[in-house]
Amino acid sequence: EGTPGQHIPGPTVEWLAGTGAKDDPYIIVNTDQLILIAQARALWSKHFRLDADISLGGTIYPTALIQEFTGTFDGNNHTISGLRITGDGYLGLFGQVLSGAEVYDLGVVDADISRSGANVGILAGQNDGVVTNCYTTGVVEGDDCTGGLVGINGGSLTKCYSTSRVLGDDYVGGLVGSNNSTLAYSYSTGVVSGRDDYVGGLVGANSGSV
Repeated sequence: EGTPGQHIPGPTVEWLAGTGAKDDPYIIVNTDQLILIAQARALWSKHFRLDADISLGGTIYPTALIQEFTGTFDGNNHTISGLRITGDGYLGLFGQVLSGAEVYDLGVVDADISRSGANVGILAGQNDGVVTNCYTTGVVEGDDCTGGLVGINGGSLTKCYSTSRVLGDDYVGGLVGSNNSTLAYSYSTGVVSGRDDYVGGLVGANSGSV
């Protein structure tokens, strides 16, 4: 307000081991910690590592758990199960994985996601970052840009797969609804159903590189 003051300190996180730095990530070992992270927007640019399989217990959420992620999430070859979302667009474990963010070595299993909007996937509604060695199982339904893993990809997807059932309107794919960037060493095996145009077993529409 134009007057001298003190810097606002960063958040003190006493419920997670680690400091959130790249070489000392926050460690997630239970469901409560993951839910608290989902509610703590100030932490969405930090670094995380999953050290246990997490079950969300079938609770229905109205939005993506982490809506705009700019940090790194190391799944450490663990899974997050029972993700249930009924909401609008940009749905998934991550609503948007933004440029500079990384998600890797993570499985999101037994998911059930439905919507009334665009950009819907089990891992992320939209990816503009780097996603590597991730997979999904379950059911996902969206309008435009719906994928078993990611709704719309503007970043990098490598060594990923989905066995999910996918249902949507336009731009519907077993792995990615609409791919505008890089997709490599990946596959899908689920059933895909589209009501309108641009429907594919791997991607619904591709203007990038596969």
